[in-house]
Amino acid sequence: MYITATFLLLLLDFISLSTEGRHGYRKGTCCLQTIGFLRKEASLLPGTQRYVRATASEVSDTANSGSEESDEYCKSSDYERLCHYFSDAEKRVDAEIFAPLKGSVVRRKVGCDGFIPNSFDLDALGIVPELFHENFSLRNENHWGALMHIRALYLEKRAAEQEFESVSLRRSELAKSYHASSEAEKASLRATNLSIRNEAKSIELRIKHLNEQIQLLVETLPNIVSEDVPPTEPLVEETFPDHQPPEIPATIVPHYKVLKHFSHPCTTKSTEISGTGFSAFSGDVSRLERALVNFMLDTHYKLFGYTEVSVPLIVSQSTVKVTGHLPRFEEDLFKLDERHRSNGDCAYLIPTGEIPLLALFGNARIPRSKLPVWLMAHTPCFRSEIQDYGRQTRGLIRNHQFGKVELICLCDSERSDRFHSLMISHIEYILRALELPYRRVLLPAEQLGTTSSKTVDFEVFFPSLNNYIEVSSCSNTRDYQSTRLNLFTRPRAKVHCINGSGLAIGRTLSAILENYQSLDSNSNLEIRVPKVLQPYLDGQKTIRRPVPQC
Repeated sequence: MYITATFLLLLLDFISLSTEGRHGYRKGTCCLQTIGFLRKEASLLPGTQRYVRATASEVSDTANSGSEESDEYCKSSDYERLCHYFSDAEKRVDAEIFAPLKGSVVRRKVGCDGFIPNSFDLDALGIVPELFHENFSLRNENHWGALMHIRALYLEKRAAEQEFESVSLRRSELAKSYHASSEAEKASLRATNLSIRNEAKSIELRIKHLNEQIQLLVETLPNIVSEDVPPTEPLVEETFPDHQPPEIPATIVPHYKVLKHFSHPCTTKSTEISGTGFSAFSGDVSRLERALVNFMLDTHYKLFGYTEVSVPLIVSQSTVKVTGHLPRFEEDLFKLDERHRSNGDCAYLIPTGEIPLLALFGNARIPRSKLPVWLMAHTPCFRSEIQDYGRQTRGLIRNHQFGKVELICLCDSERSDRFHSLMISHIEYILRALELPYRRVLLPAEQLGTTSSKTVDFEVFFPSLNNYIEVSSCSNTRDYQSTRLNLFTRPRAKVHCINGSGLAIGRTLSAILENYQSLDSNSNLEIRVPKVLQPYLDGQKTIRRPVPQC
């Protein structure tokens, strides 16, 4: 795909507009250098005989193959409606330069009318910002200014890359003529070569600076919302058992009181030694927690084929960024002080095992034959999010530190919906095996996490609250995280990332303590051990309050 002189002048108008602050951009030397290059190239064009490359070759190839889709989208009412976001100059650039490319980065929505970006990468962001803007609005978020800034920088980058190609070609031609030249000519050619090399280095630095600016803007954007996600209200897909909430017992002891009465008195001092949001318990309840962890890990390994991974609990700032958790969640993270850094970078306690698990595959190229990859890790997680000290956050429901079995699937893009459903079934198996009353909820766009394209929550019923509490989220992030990680297949193709909790340990333990209560023959409270956990407790079937020790 090539740009004629007319196209270059349109592109020039757009970049000039970008430097004037229409969307809050700052005028910079990079943009002015790009304008100078475009003017130079445009003046060299004899009619339409000379062309300048408009896109990287991979975009051009896919654009040619997607011309029908591009034509379909550009003639649709969707495109006509979304064009009003553009200024007149932007409309001209979009119609002349980007319209032929749109088919390579869009697809029809499944099960409904309209179009949606087919990936979260720079090409798509630059070519169809209007579709991203419409999609982000489902989250009640407006990123139009950032999207248009990205497009302007994207155009600058492409022009700079073309300029670099032109300089490289001149240097190559110079090298060819060097050996056939006289000694006097060689001296002149060496000086010219040095000048061209310095010019190439300058362009490379400009491209690097543009990439850094683009990356900062892209980091502020959320993921594309999947077309089958409800807009505003959660959709309860299933309630187990009997498709309705269970009956509440006449007498129920909240799990935090069970923890207190069934543990050694010293454990009540957890807040004295660590502050609010931290818990301690002991005895058979601690053994039950360990049994729960081992049951989950064993099940995911033996039945579903996950590979267990031991991961670091401290990660660098760049690691948190490439997995999509910064800059948005800075306030929810535990940040280490300046004395403790990771490879010279700021360091954080992990808020989820998802971060180190995914980061292990940064810059990787996975053979397609090796996909899917199923991984799991049991880790403590640390979150400093603000506490709400109501009844629904007491005990183990919302702590700064909590245990979780994290599940990860890396797969090819064509099958990510299938593997997302498969991971959901793995989580559901654990809940059914524990015989806990739960419901499966499809989250609406307004409640999606930044990295998620689609999320299904599992919520377990707590009798003391007469309410359901989340114990697992299972999300398909598609290529949002893999693109940041520079993770692709070999041969090069998109990788999709799926993550889920299999399950949150503290909340699941709390649900067992409430849903498995009974009274013994002396009317003393006891906790029945779920059948699947009894082998991990040497066949023990009940947990009773220990006899006080002096």
